[in-house]
Order: sequence, then structure tokens, then C-alpha cells
Amino acid sequence: MRFKLTFILLLANLAVFFVLWRLDRPAAPVPKASGPIAKDFTPDHITINDYRTKEVREFKRGTDGKWSIVQPFNWPANEFAVRDIYTNLQLLDVGANITPDQLHGQSYKDFGLDQPILDVTLADSAHKQTLEVGQPTARGGNFYTMNPDDKIVRVVAQSALASLFSPLEDLRDNNIFSTPMFEARSLSVWSPKLVKFVKDGEVWQLDTPLRRAADTAKVNNVVSQLNGMTVARFLTATEADQARAGLANPKLTIELEGESSQTLHVGDDVPEAPTPQVYAQLEGSKIIFTLAKNELLVTTLPQAQDALRQRQFLDFDPAKVTTLSISAPDGVVGLERLENRVWQVRDKDSSGAPHPFDADVDIMRTLLDSLHALTAKTFASDAPGDLTPFGLAPTQSKEIKVVLHADKVWSLVVGTPDDAPPFHYFAKVDGVDTVYEVEGAILNQLSAQPLHYRDRVLESLPAAAQITSLKLTHLTDNQAVFNYTLPENATWEDYLRGIPDSIKRDPLLNVRDYVRKFTVQNYRAGAFTENYPMATGAGTPPVEAPWRYRLDAGVKMPAAGSTPAQNQTVSFYFSDPLTPGLQMGGAKEPAPGAVFELTQYLIGDLGILTMELSRPAVVTQMLNQMGQPINPAPPPASTEPAPAITPPVITPPVIAPPEVTPPVIAPPAATAGVPLPAAT
Repeated sequence: MRFKLTFILLLANLAVFFVLWRLDRPAAPVPKASGPIAKDFTPDHITINDYRTKEVREFKRGTDGKWSIVQPFNWPANEFAVRDIYTNLQLLDVGANITPDQLHGQSYKDFGLDQPILDVTLADSAHKQTLEVGQPTARGGNFYTMNPDDKIVRVVAQSALASLFSPLEDLRDNNIFSTPMFEARSLSVWSPKLVKFVKDGEVWQLDTPLRRAADTAKVNNVVSQLNGMTVARFLTATEADQARAGLANPKLTIELEGESSQTLHVGDDVPEAPTPQVYAQLEGSKIIFTLAKNELLVTTLPQAQDALRQRQFLDFDPAKVTTLSISAPDGVVGLERLENRVWQVRDKDSSGAPHPFDADVDIMRTLLDSLHALTAKTFASDAPGDLTPFGLAPTQSKEIKVVLHADKVWSLVVGTPDDAPPFHYFAKVDGVDTVYEVEGAILNQLSAQPLHYRDRVLESLPAAAQITSLKLTHLTDNQAVFNYTLPENATWEDYLRGIPDSIKRDPLLNVRDYVRKFTVQNYRAGAFTENYPMATGAGTPPVEAPWRYRLDAGVKMPAAGSTPAQNQTVSFYFSDPLTPGLQMGGAKEPAPGAVFELTQYLIGDLGILTMELSRPAVVTQMLNQMGQPINPAPPPASTEPAPAITPPVITPPVIAPPEVTPPVIAPPAATAGVPLPAAT
């Protein structure tokens, strides 16, 4: 009996300890339900009902993946703002929740969920989820929310729901167009006539009102500017009524088409705007807004047919041109690129036999690049009919025709109808019904004279050749201006340090370098003549002028193969300085020689060496009736170097300048009978 009582008391103690232990443990938490909006779908439709303002906001994702506002108006949505709405809802951090069996006498009215202030519905093709937002909590800045499907009351941070209460201005996209550059396929402009550009691959073409090449870079730039265009200000209902009249007959309409099409109407100027603005409206939308008035809307698009058209009209690769011919009223010239990539001028000698010569590399490169880059200042006519008003008729004296053989044959005609300033120059490509107005500078490079293209390096000595002497002779009296012979094993630099006139050292070294590689400015004749023609004034025949100086250079040529080293003399003839920057030169070798203009550098060096910077001797002789013989016979050669003689300075009388004539486009004729500019 005693044992039984003890056992009962032990059980009672265990029961008491168990109760105390249970009371001492913390209560198990109410398990949180998952968030109110599922994370396993991406909505394509969002509806927000704001019961306080009785406003419905509806968003839809289009087939192109872009969101649009469909209520309360039709307008592109701000992609980031819409994404924030459903992303925030799917990632809600629920602070607490109350399941229906935990209400314990409370009702949904106690949480403001019998009449929510707002609800939002996310939907796709197979799902729909709704979140109702009730009243805020008493403290903590939270809201009671509920998904009607599970009836669970959840406490959600106010910041997580901020996107649902965003102003409508923050939810619409301020950009007008949303067609990416790579999607754009056509651009149409009405102002008021239709001008349409279409994209063929990566190249834009003008399609309407005529088929022509467009400037792809410029059209792409316009598309980029359209995509960057933003709303300056959305109008209120009252303001929109005032603007609607001008938009009924817009001044400018722009349509940009890609995967979808967007059309913008531009109306009148906005009165009293702080900055220049115009009214505008997207087609299919009731919203009227303003745009900044800029060059794109004022100039580029209203003049799109000209502004966006391709102005470079010779589309060839200069490196692939094989032959080129130029014909003009004063001659014809043909040029051919050889297999070694060297250009050659196809010419004939005085007997009519073929006499080709090398063309100047820089001149040919510049000519081809200039033709390739030739652009239209304006499009003078797209249906010219009669070409006479443009100076392009075959019978007109100023017409120049260029034929290039590259990947295809390009035939270009350039001319001017003007006989007096201001001159206008026009060009036309064979097979294209467009006359382009161009800059006249291109005609300065389109000479029909073969010598214009001749290599400007008249003669170049081998690198191993040694110049052993330099002598400049005054041909009037056969006296030496200077005469230097290089001693054995000496250099010109060391040798010339000993001359008394140090001012002449650098010019002498420069003349030595010119002998090694003699470069001319321009050619005047393709053969050497003992006299050269020089004009003395308008209406008077040219004077046959003798050469004033001869430069003789002794050259020791290196051995070549079986040919031993040998000495030879290289000679050049020079005139007096004729006008500032003009002095003539001549050479007998290589046969048949040439008459040419000296470069500015050589003119300067000779001026220092001869002390005659601007003394045209023949004109001076004529005016002063000085009976000086032409190229007198030289006296017996002296064994001693002749001292340099400075001729007396003769001041010629003032000569009236010739009458001014229109500018000569082609270079001076390359024959001995064409006069030089009048001497002054």
C-alpha cells in the first residue's frame, strides 16, 4: 500500500515538472505563408484599380515585348517602372500573416480589406494573381494586404508597394519612338509631299518620289535622333483642345517602321513657350504633347529629299581603276595603270609615234581621290532634258568628259554655262538622269594636256652617284656666278665651310640636292627649246626670251655591271625671275628634254645665289632698248674659276597689268608656243 502511494506521488511530480517545463518553453511561431504573388510566371497584363481616385491603370506587353499603357490613355510605358511593379510584388517580404482560422473573432473589415484602397492584378495567358491593399498598420509604416485566393492577411512594408502608387507621369515613357536602329526598315516624311526611304540590307535608298541612293550615315543619324526624341511637356485637357486644330492638318508627319510602325504628327508652334516648341501627337493616341523645336524638325526632315540624299555620286574604288581618259576642247589625254601599279601617260612625239611617259604618283592619287569624293552641292535637276543650260551639251566648249574603267565604266561630264563670274559648275554621270552642281576646283585637276600628269621628278641620280662640281654660268656674258669643284675625299659640307660668303652655303647645298633629284613645279613643254616664249602684255605677241643661266653639275656615275664608273655633266637652264613665284627652267636630257616651272624652294635659293629676285631681263632690255645679243658665242674657256659677278641692278618701268579674264581651269598649255604670264 505504501509502495503504491509513493508511485502515485512520483507520477504527480513528473506531471508537475512537465507542465512547468512546457510553460517555460517559448511558443512555437505561426508558420509564414509564401508571398501573396507567385514567382513562377512573367505577366503580360497588369491592372491597378485605385478605389480612392477611381482610376484604372492598365498595362499590356506587346508581341515585341514592350509595355504600353492602355488605360487611362494609350501611350508607351516606362519599361523600368512597369518591371518594378511586378518584380516588387513577386519579391514581397511578408512581416507577419494571419490565416483565416487565426482571425479569432476579427473580420477582414478590421484590416480594411472588405473595401481595399487599391488592388493589382498580374496575368499571363494561363495565370492570374491579385493582391488587395487595405489600411495601413497602426505603427511601423506597413500595409495589410491579401490575396483573395488564399484569404491570408499579410503585413507588407509600405516601401515594397511604392511602385503601385507612383504618379502616372513616372509610368509613361518620355521617348516618342522606340524602333531600334537595327530594326528600322523604312522612314517616311510628309511635308506636305511624301518622301520615303527604304533600307536594303544595311544601305538606305531614296524610294519616293524617285529611286536614288541615300546617304546611309545621315539616315541612320536621323533614326538615332528620332529614337532619342523626348516629350518636352504633356498637355492638360484644356491645352490639348487649343493644339488639336493645328494637328488636324499637320505641318510635318514622320513614320518610322521596323517590327512595328509609329507615326508622329507635328503641328503649330507653341505660343509663349520658354524655349521654341511645337505641338505633336502620336497616331492612335489622344495624348497631345510638345517637342523641342530643333534642326531635325525645322530643316532636315522638311528637306529630306535633298538633305538625306547621297551626294557622293561616283561609287568606285580608286585602287581598282585601270585606265582613265579625259577629253576637253583643247585636247585628249589617256592614262593607264601598268601591272606594277605605275601610271603611264599615253602620248605621241612630234612625228605621231607613241611616246608614253610615267605619270606623277601624287597627281594621279589626288585626281582619283578627288573624283571618288566628288559631291553634289545641290541636285540641279533630276530630269534635265536639255543639258545646254548646265554647260554639259557636247557642243559646248567648256565640257570635259572623264571615263574611268574600274569594276564598271564610269563616264562623267563636267562643265559650266557661265562666261563671267559668279561661275557655276555642273556634272552628270552617263546613265543617271541627274545633274549635280559641284565645286569648280575639280576642273583644275582635269587637264586634257598630257604634260599635266608627267612625273614631277625630272631626273633622279643613283644613290651611289657623287656630285663632283657645281657651276652656274650667266649666259649673257658667259661669266660664272659660282664655280666649285669638290676635292678628293671631301664632303660638300666641309668644303663649303671655306667659302667667304656664308649666306650662300645652305642655298649651294640645296642646289646640290636638287641636282641629285630634280623636281619641277609644272611642265610647259615636252621638249627643250633654246628660247622660251614670254608674254609682255595683253594683245602683244610673246617674246622669244633666251635662257639667262645654265647650271652644270659634274657627276661621277658608279659602275654598273660591265660598264665602268664614268664622269658626266648634268645641265639645267634657268630664266630670270619673271613674276613673284615664277621662274622658268629647261633641260635637254633626258631627250627630248622639257621646259618647266621651278619650285618655290629652288627659286628662293637661286635668288640668293644670283642676287636677282625679280629682274626679268628680256622685258627690261626691250623697254630700255638695250641691244644685248641672244646667247652670244662663249669666249675661250679659262683654266681659272671665274669670279662671281653681280650684274647691275636695273629698275624696269611700271608695266600695266593685263586685263583680267575668267579663271583658267586647266593648267597652261603644254606647248612651246603658249605664252607665259606677263612679266612685271
